[in-house]
Amino acid sequence: QIVSDPSVQEAVSAVVQMLEDRAKLLPTGMVYTIVHNQTTLRHGGFGSRDIFSIPPSGPPRSTDLVRVASITKVFTDLLLYKLRDHHVLSLDDPLVKHMPGFGIVKAGRTKGVVTLRALGDHLSGLPREMPYPCSGVPCDEARVLAAVRQAIAILPPGRRFHYSNLGITLLGRALAHAASNSSDQVSYEALLRSEVLTPLGMAHASFDTEAVLSSGEAAIGASADGAELALNATCVAAPGALGSYTAPAGCLWASATEMEELLKLFLRVDRAADRDLSLIHISEPTRLLSISYAVFCLKKKKKKKEQIIQC
Repeated sequence: QIVSDPSVQEAVSAVVQMLEDRAKLLPTGMVYTIVHNQTTLRHGGFGSRDIFSIPPSGPPRSTDLVRVASITKVFTDLLLYKLRDHHVLSLDDPLVKHMPGFGIVKAGRTKGVVTLRALGDHLSGLPREMPYPCSGVPCDEARVLAAVRQAIAILPPGRRFHYSNLGITLLGRALAHAASNSSDQVSYEALLRSEVLTPLGMAHASFDTEAVLSSGEAAIGASADGAELALNATCVAAPGALGSYTAPAGCLWASATEMEELLKLFLRVDRAADRDLSLIHISEPTRLLSISYAVFCLKKKKKKKEQIIQC
């Protein structure tokens, strides 16, 4: 077995030592997990799980919940692929098909349609962040879409990579609309739990920041200068929602032990379909490539006559 090879164990120990050395430079602590294929080689933590507690706490545990921030986007994209595999939608569906209220001022005299694929690839051309006033206060979908309709796109869709929290947010909410019907409306948070988190065994993962912080199961970080973070001031629940409207882009809490399951999903090569996610088709080109070739034919004069050389 590879994992029992002495050289592999030596390499793992070297990585752990490197992480421990790095953790000493941080104001709080670090939690880590090391996975090979479907096997967890090591997990643990260094430093303090909460430097503001009295008395001081020990190191973070692999079961402590931490906000995984923009890694939430990976889960949103997984949900997109799974709904595609279940024939709920197509990757190239226009966003307006599932979110009719969407609209944005185009970037100049450009064409193009914002698709679900483009949102997941950060090729939608949408602004990076939520437009005002929803950039500073919790908004429901109606207010978000009203603000977006007044915003100006950064780029035409499909032109160039442009990281967008707004784009992934709209993608996640559109996926929930696609999976709903007139008699059964499902939220993004509930859909992600049933379709991705539960099949992965991530029972403790949550979008409920207040519940996580009051549970005593969270590892509390700090800013780069060691100042306390106001974690309950971000990802504030939108009116009538479990989490922030921007939850699909970065509000998930999960433990290192649970994140191991995400790593194992991506490292899976050939495994029986014992879990619903085992057969998800996640390895494919991000978009269809349309390549235009400009071919120039050389011209030269020969015996006072212009000869066109075909190419």
